[in-house]
Amino acid sequence: MRLFNIILFLILASLSVNGQNNSIESTKLDSLYVRALNSRIDLLLSSGWNYIELNEYGNRIKSLNVSDRYKFLTNAELIDLSIKKKKTINVIRVLHKIVAKDTIDINFGLVNVTAKRKIHFNNGLKFKKAEFTIGCGGTNGYQPDIRFVFNEKNKAWNIISNQYVVTSKTEFNNESVNLYAFIGEKISVTEFDPNENNTRIEIDSISGDTIRRVSYFMDSGFKSKYKVVKNVFNNLKTDTIEFVAYDHYGRPVFENYKNVILYISLNKEKGNYYHQKYQFDPVEKTRNGTWKGLKGETVEQLFTEKKKGVFTARGIFAE
Repeated sequence: MRLFNIILFLILASLSVNGQNNSIESTKLDSLYVRALNSRIDLLLSSGWNYIELNEYGNRIKSLNVSDRYKFLTNAELIDLSIKKKKTINVIRVLHKIVAKDTIDINFGLVNVTAKRKIHFNNGLKFKKAEFTIGCGGTNGYQPDIRFVFNEKNKAWNIISNQYVVTSKTEFNNESVNLYAFIGEKISVTEFDPNENNTRIEIDSISGDTIRRVSYFMDSGFKSKYKVVKNVFNNLKTDTIEFVAYDHYGRPVFENYKNVILYISLNKEKGNYYHQKYQFDPVEKTRNGTWKGLKGETVEQLFTEKKKGVFTARGIFAE
């Protein structure tokens, strides 16, 4: 006898969309689900299986023309798979949102399934314990993953935005803002003494006395050299960039990542670049050539969050 003890740490989001398909035929809605899945180039080019949650919509589309890179599994199958592989299984949850009668969003969530075999020593029962947890979303407000809009003239649903596809859109630019953001790859980060040569001699214009002015940094200083992989905000117009960074707690954390979005500004008086203190975003390159944050954020989402948050607070951008 086996006892299934399943702890569900989620609210079935599918309940929130029940009844939405009254505005569109179920067959049409199913076709949008299929097109959305088949438009996830990042998943299609990734290695291994992409597991899809077998919710109401998964059950309806699993036998349709969905790419063979996807596998639809029940909760019981996911639990067994987690136990067999001895690791957490990441499952894609696909849901939709009807924005208007001619606009439908298809969104992708992540459900993590972790299961283990357990033994009840008092009565010798063997059972399985599983946890289903939902991956948290971003903090940048609602943004659709893939948006379909109905073209009345052609009588067809067209994809007008897909955050998983590389576009030809150039980087953000506003040369009036003293900020440069770029995806960088470390060449070197070398510590230096920021208090070296920190004494300035001046002559008082009235008394003629000699005045020694000493400035002192409470932070460690680092001369950083990075390869410019891709400009994100404003164009550095160079393949490599050198800048200074200061850190009160030790070495800069950004040096620990292979690729990272760095935010720097130009000291116009000294003619060198300096790092916006503690501001960076680690990123990874996907198989289809896009860049994403460690939680799946797009580069645009990462930059916009910094822009509206810390850089507005620092006065770099107007409120």
